[in-house]
Amino acid sequence: MSETAGTIDLTLDFETHYSQEYTLQRMTTAEYIRDARFKAFMCGVQVNEEAPRLLMGMDQMTTFFNAVPWDQVNMVGHNLRFDGAILAWIFGHRPRRYHDTLSMARAIIGAILAKHGLNDVAKHLGLGGKVGYDKGEAEALAAVKGSYNPTPEQLVALGHYCAYAPNSDVALTRAVYHALRPYLPDGEWEIMDWTIRMFTEPELELDADKLLIYEKEVREEKAALVAATGWPKQNFTSNDKFAAMLKMHDVDPPKKWSPTTGKSTYAFSKADLDFILIGEEHPNEVVRDLVTTRLAVKSSIEETRAKTLWRISQTGNMPVPINYSGALNTHRLSGGDGYNVQNFKRGGTLRKSIKAPKGKVVLVADLSGIELRVATALVGDVARTEMLRRGEDLYCDTATSLFGGLVVPDKHALYTEDPMKERRLVGKVAELSLGYQSGGFTFRGMLRQMGGLRWGDGRCAQTVEQWRLHHPAHVGAWTLLQKALQQMIKGEVPPTWHIPTANGQPVFWFEQNAIVLPRGLRIKYPNIRYEWFEETVGDKTTRKRQMVYDDARAKGGMAKIYGGKVLENLCQALATAIYLEQVKQINRHWPVKMSVHDEVILCGTYAEMERAMPYVKLIMRQPPTWWPGLPLDVEGDIAHVYGDAK
Repeated sequence: MSETAGTIDLTLDFETHYSQEYTLQRMTTAEYIRDARFKAFMCGVQVNEEAPRLLMGMDQMTTFFNAVPWDQVNMVGHNLRFDGAILAWIFGHRPRRYHDTLSMARAIIGAILAKHGLNDVAKHLGLGGKVGYDKGEAEALAAVKGSYNPTPEQLVALGHYCAYAPNSDVALTRAVYHALRPYLPDGEWEIMDWTIRMFTEPELELDADKLLIYEKEVREEKAALVAATGWPKQNFTSNDKFAAMLKMHDVDPPKKWSPTTGKSTYAFSKADLDFILIGEEHPNEVVRDLVTTRLAVKSSIEETRAKTLWRISQTGNMPVPINYSGALNTHRLSGGDGYNVQNFKRGGTLRKSIKAPKGKVVLVADLSGIELRVATALVGDVARTEMLRRGEDLYCDTATSLFGGLVVPDKHALYTEDPMKERRLVGKVAELSLGYQSGGFTFRGMLRQMGGLRWGDGRCAQTVEQWRLHHPAHVGAWTLLQKALQQMIKGEVPPTWHIPTANGQPVFWFEQNAIVLPRGLRIKYPNIRYEWFEETVGDKTTRKRQMVYDDARAKGGMAKIYGGKVLENLCQALATAIYLEQVKQINRHWPVKMSVHDEVILCGTYAEMERAMPYVKLIMRQPPTWWPGLPLDVEGDIAHVYGDAK
């Protein structure tokens, strides 16, 4: 049976009070809706294909919503994290399923668009734009900005914008839904609904005291670093003033080419290797301290997130903002709303600020090395796939090949911390960074970032060559995928890959400019072609031809593509497909309250989570039906605090 058979489609769009200060531009969704200033002026609704109608004021909205059989309703809207939360938190109703056209647009239209707002999507689909958006913000919206009690005339105009105009928000949302619905595989509706429901049905709490203390500690630590240098803070926030300080110590400030301005600019970020090396290797300690302080002052993400989470803690439980198909080409989940839970540091205070309600605990289960397992099996490295099946350590295997001496895990009888600990770390970094055709430069940066190891360019380049000799299946896969891209450019469909661990069957399928995934979604390479690029090294500029495809988010509207990058796209997309199949099965029995990369987080009493753990591990160790020979494993733990359950 299809997703919509025997159900009611209810398209819905709220129009709410906002002002210069009280706005989603300055607040998270949770803060905005839970604020005392929140007021819903109206709601445009459309039941199936009936004419749109307008519900004015709380009484009309409450009466209508109370009469709706929500267990039969597919709620349709554009950004249902917002409208769905209003319906749930203000009116107390939740539908059978959330059908979010913003999520659908990300998955189906993807990177052809830089933004997926309703106006952008509707125009792209040839449906016309929103009322008044030819001049930016709609006039009807701008007219009520800052007004808690709009005039009757303003409300009439807003109602026209919301529901009554041919291109009203409700009408356009419904039209977008009709246009995209045939292209979304039936199995995706359940996943999309779950991503919205993690937000509209929050259960996890935040430790306000811990967040407040942590934010203060981070702020004071930065202030102490600045004070120790003897310079004012603005010397570290201003590029020109910081460059002047470096020059005072006979350091030539590193520069780079800015794709935004098209000009040379200072390279002072944590991603700029030359700058990082000054901070690590310069003989003058004062210079090293200046670089350390600059990086700390400019890195505000921990402080900002702590502040944001603290503010949310004052409003209630923590809604989990997860974007369905947030990584547009691989369809991985992503985070948002100013507190991306996907990026909280392992072992960090932010993770330890998330906790279960009183009397409950969290269950955290994590797929072990899923992307490494997928990559190893996908490229057809049968021997190393069997090592994974036997529970052997591939990082140690790689380290052994790189260093020429046996490296074993720390629980092995032959383990010695010196030198095996560092060598295994090198093996781990190599496995995680070199599988997608990266070179010595990337490897050098990853060694420093993941392990604090400072190797020279020559040693890194040599290690890359050694790794490739030890991984001929990966190198062969890069070559085959490079040829596949060349065939796409010629208008041909590349040959199908048959995977040994899938009983010789494919786990993806090529099209002329895309790759079809088991989920039915696609990795897309629209308008794939060759383009010429200039590369400057020192005083020498050369021209190089590279393969690209259209990507509205990238510089010049195109992204470079090559064999190793396709393998990365495939591995991430397939790992996501496996994880989400598992989430669906678990969620039907035990609601998954939060998702962090390849982790599922459940919440309940200790007795409930003890009962759930064997089932969760069983599901997460079970390979998908379309890849029966893929060896999977899982680690799990139970604790009251999320950050302690590892």
